This record gives sequence, structure tokens and C-alpha cells, in this order.
Amino acid sequence: MMKKRIAGLIAGCMALSLAACGGTATDQPKASGADVEKTAAAQGETDGPVKLVVWTWDLNFNVPIMQKAGEMYHEKNPNVEIEVIDMAQKDVETKMVSGFMSGVDTNMPDILLIEDYRAKNYIQSYPGKYVDLTEEFDWTKFAPYKVNYLTIDDRTYGVPFDSGVSGLFYRVDLIEQAGYTKEDMNNLTYAEFIEVGKKVKEVTGSYWTAIRPALANNYFEMAMQAAGTGYVNSEGELDLVNNKALREALETLKAIDKSGFNKPVTSGAEGRAAIANGEVGAELNAVWFTSNIMAAEDTAGKWAVAPMPSLTSVPEAVKAGNNGGSSWFVLESSPHKEAAIEFLRTMYAGDEEFYQQILTERGAVGTYLPSQSGSAYEQPVDFFGGQKIYADFSKWMTELPGIYNGDHTSEVDDALFAVTQDYFDGKLSLDEALAKAEKMYHDQVGE
Repeated sequence: MMKKRIAGLIAGCMALSLAACGGTATDQPKASGADVEKTAAAQGETDGPVKLVVWTWDLNFNVPIMQKAGEMYHEKNPNVEIEVIDMAQKDVETKMVSGFMSGVDTNMPDILLIEDYRAKNYIQSYPGKYVDLTEEFDWTKFAPYKVNYLTIDDRTYGVPFDSGVSGLFYRVDLIEQAGYTKEDMNNLTYAEFIEVGKKVKEVTGSYWTAIRPALANNYFEMAMQAAGTGYVNSEGELDLVNNKALREALETLKAIDKSGFNKPVTSGAEGRAAIANGEVGAELNAVWFTSNIMAAEDTAGKWAVAPMPSLTSVPEAVKAGNNGGSSWFVLESSPHKEAAIEFLRTMYAGDEEFYQQILTERGAVGTYLPSQSGSAYEQPVDFFGGQKIYADFSKWMTELPGIYNGDHTSEVDDALFAVTQDYFDGKLSLDEALAKAEKMYHDQVGE
């Protein structure tokens, strides 16, 4: 049964959102105390030459950031070399699982990146494969929602990295032509977001969005994060039919699908191209999407960022969401575990200058809280009309509640994808679609 579940998980890696969260409040571990100093073991390891091999993905984001961390660390620790190996996200996960299943550790990395939404599944499916880091870090220095993704039974296994905190990117020139102001955009409901889009399309002829509504699992995830709920209820049971945030997200996507303001696209790359070409006026997405917005060079100075639209079905929901984000894991098979921990502790849990640099160079908003007060966050961004967008994203990040999506997020997404278009086309009611998705999920995972 376990192999069946993992096979489903790997297949699900090819879903639309390949970025990268879950955990209940009870999953949050207690702080381990003050900053942990280097252990004697780590000092001994780094006395001689050590090469730490890291598996990650994304040549525009994760790879260069980890390379930067390795270079900065090597300058002060010349005996430690960080070798970063780039591969597709699904290949990182497939090779990791294959190594675990085969029992062959010789070709495994010391450190690897895992998407937050998938972390708990892997931790539970492969106990003893990831180093327990609970006592190695002061977890109070990281965003609580992020730590929740990495924690099971009060034990934490990953080092938080980037945030997927989300906001509403929009074209100021287009909304003003349609009769709206920046202030109007700061307190939208999802219904009002749709009305703005209709008016923008009517007045300017420009598309408002460019997404694939039937495959937009990131909308589900952002909405549920805002509401502090996942795919499962407090008892850990799958709950789709009665999930208010999920229901409103699906209703919103159906309205977008039928709106006439959504540019039809067949891939995420096509949607990004539409933004770069100046064809689209808005995007609901994570802070890491900023570089894609800025690829539309001819629109510099015309963009702004507002909080996420609010959920009317969940009044207590925050006006922020999360889409993606990943964390670093040390493998138990590593011959250099202490050196790997010390590297991660120094760079990702201690070096504020590093976080300032990756924000400036890559638009990476880390989840290490002491770094959020740095000067880079307060810099106005010319492309966004001088708005201090990173200070805004950082503030929204601290407001995000922790959630738990269950152990089989990919399987839930697959089940939802299978019924969404029929719901859009009126072949299924919302209740029928969600009930069918629940049945498909249970049939797949055997629960």
C-alpha cells in the first residue's frame, strides 16, 4: 500500500503548481532554546576537506541561491565545498525515493530540497531517512506556518527556506482606465476581483488573468492557507464537501472560466508569456513570481501589489495566501551530517546578509524572521512604482496560519482536477463534484 501511495505522489508532481505546506498548531515544536553553537562533531568534520552534495531544481531560483550560500560559506570555511546538482523537481523526488527503496546510499546527496506541500508525506513514508533537526535550531526564529509543514509529533525534520506568501499583482494603468484606484484594490473580495476584471476587459480590451482554471490547484491552496484549513479536518479525515475555503475557490475559478476576461492558455509557460507580452492585467501568485512580472519590461512602473482578495465564506481568514515554498533536508545516509547541519545553521538560520543578497538578486523572501528587518526589504522597487513590495510580502508572511493538507496532497489535487471541468460545464453540481473527488481519492489511496 505504501508503494502505491508514493507512486501516486510522484505522478502528482507533474501537476500545474511545482513550486512549494501543512501542519496543525499542535505540530509546532517547542523552541530548542538559544542559538545552538557548533557541535564538536561538526568542528571535527570540517577540520579536513568536506564536500556536501545538494540536490535541487530551478536554475533561476533555488540553484543559484544555494550556490550563493555555498560560496559565502566556503569563504569562511575553506575546507567545506558545496556542490549543487540541478535537476527537475520530479527527478529529485524520483531519485530520492528510488534510493530509499533500493537501500543504496552511495549515490544520494547530503542535502536536498523538498516542496513543503509534500514534506509530511515523505517524512511519514520513509521514517529514519531524514535527520531529526528538532534540537539543532531555534524554531521560534522562523515563520510558524513554515515550521508546521516540516513537523510531525513535535519533531522537525527540515530547515525552512523560501516563502510562497502570495498577493495580487495588478496593472495600475488598466484599473485606472476602468475607473478604479489603488485604494480600491486593497480590500477586494473574490467576487469584487471578478467584477474589476470584467470592467477592465470591457474598457481596455486587455485580459485580466491568464490561467488554466480547471488545473489551478494553487488557487485552492492559497485560499485554504488564508483560512487556516487544509484538505483534512481536525481529525485528519479528508474533508472536501464541507470545506468552505475550497468551495469558494472552486466557485471563483468557475466564474473566471466563464468571465470572458481570462486569456485561454494551455500551460503555465504560456500564461507567463502573456504577462511578459503585456496582454494580462492581474496575477494572483506568490512573491517568487515577481521575476515573471518584471519580465514585462515595457510595463515597468505600471504594476503594483495588493493583499489577496478576501474569502467571504470564512470571515476570520487573513488577506494572504501561500503558493509553494520549499525546505532543506539532511539525509541520515550522509557521511557528513554534522557538517551539513552546521552549513544550514550558519547560512539559512543565521546569516542575515545572505538573505538580504538573495532578496535583492533573486526576489527570494526567506522565512528566517530576523532577516525581515534588513534594509533590502525597505527598498522601493521602481518596477512597481516605488512600492516597497518586499516589506509588504514580509508582513503578510507573518500573518499566515499553519495548515495541514493531509499526507497525500497530490492525490487530492488529481481527484479535484478530474471533476473540476465537469463542474464548470454544469455536468456536476459543486456538491456532486466534491463528493466524487472524495470517492476517487479514497479509491486511489485505499483509505
